Amino acid sequence: MKKNTLEAGIVACYRLEAAQNMQFHARMGFAVAIVVHLITQIAQVFILIVFNAATANAMVNAFSPANVKMMISGVKQTLMAAENQPVGGATAYGRSCARQRSHPWLGYLMMFLWWSMMIKEVIDCCEILKLIVQFPASKPKDPSKKKGEKKKVDPNKELENDSFKIMGKDKEKINHMAFRWKLFAIIFILLPHIGCSLFIGYVGMKFLAMTGDPGRLIMKAMGLKFILGFDKLFYLAFTSEQFDRYFKHAKYQWVRPKERNYFNSWLSTLFKMAVAVMLTGIAWTQFKHMMKLRHYCRLYMDMFPANCLGDTCGMSFR
Repeated sequence: MKKNTLEAGIVACYRLEAAQNMQFHARMGFAVAIVVHLITQIAQVFILIVFNAATANAMVNAFSPANVKMMISGVKQTLMAAENQPVGGATAYGRSCARQRSHPWLGYLMMFLWWSMMIKEVIDCCEILKLIVQFPASKPKDPSKKKGEKKKVDPNKELENDSFKIMGKDKEKINHMAFRWKLFAIIFILLPHIGCSLFIGYVGMKFLAMTGDPGRLIMKAMGLKFILGFDKLFYLAFTSEQFDRYFKHAKYQWVRPKERNYFNSWLSTLFKMAVAVMLTGIAWTQFKHMMKLRHYCRLYMDMFPANCLGDTCGMSFR
């Protein structure tokens, strides 16, 4: 299992049902793990809403199709005038074009990488969702035990006051989950996490499409990933030592069919890549005007290099 609040919340849901004989304060340790994940999701959504309103939407409005059309028209006129008057013929487009000069292949590449990263987040969560749905409601029988064999008494069986003594010593196999906890985990943990990941993907798509400087494009794409790391950050920051000791020994256990699964062997790779390529193409169809602007900005920067002086870059120092 990954050390994050998402899977810690899933384990807590399983444990709260499986350990009915634990004292209230011991059960609260698992309930708090669920609360920490809910707080993580609230923090992610809040930061995303602020970032979307203050940065992503502001950039989209600044580079609206109408504004970009006016910029392209001005750059065209500047380039035409520069053919007859090479020095002093530039207008005030130097700074704008310096920030929108990246090549189309870099924009497509960064968008493909971004959607590839988001697809992994969504698919990993969907795999856990499928696993929980398939879990039986009661603990499955151990096939290694022979029929009629007497059940051995475990000397380390949990008692009301000493559950903390054996937690983390044995591997906890999560192989079933009660229906009420399934429903809780799906509605309050997994589906909100999938929705948050899709929202991050949408906001990041707008942000990357509006960023045309190659250096800033790469750095900001990596910076957006920081929001995805909140669940791991909050887990490391707030998880108690006892829960972490228990959690690192927990694992999922389910019965796989004996026949070969071709989707998981190689078809899933093609499927994920096809989805990433499709989302990249769909994303850039919404921002064709930015690609056109960057084409003319590259022509502008070739005509008026960034290291020129005076008015020839379109930037007056008077």
